[in-house]
Amino acid sequence: MERGGKQSATPLWVAEKRRRRCALPAQSKCTTMIATVLLLGLGVYLACGLVFAIAFALVGVKKIDPHAAHGSWGFRLLIIPGTMVFWPLLLKRWIGGAHEPPEEHNAHRLATKAKT
Repeated sequence: MERGGKQSATPLWVAEKRRRRCALPAQSKCTTMIATVLLLGLGVYLACGLVFAIAFALVGVKKIDPHAAHGSWGFRLLIIPGTMVFWPLLLKRWIGGAHEPPEEHNAHRLATKAKT
């Protein structure tokens, strides 16, 4: 019964079933909140990456790699997604004034250097 002595249109057991169906358990709410925070963080990271990638494709790629200075607009468009992901590393190299790509240090190069 509702206020004023009138009976509701839906039976009590139906209303209770609806309440249980809509309510999320506490653990699910926490998981949803964690997922939301992680996705917002990823969105902010990629948004910063996009802003950096545009500036890097126009100006910065010339300063880091002299071979890329003569790259076409197609090349610059292709490097934008990777630049968005690795923008902190590329920013560090850009600020540091690196003019050549770093030399690889793998087992094959080390073996070659040891022979000579």
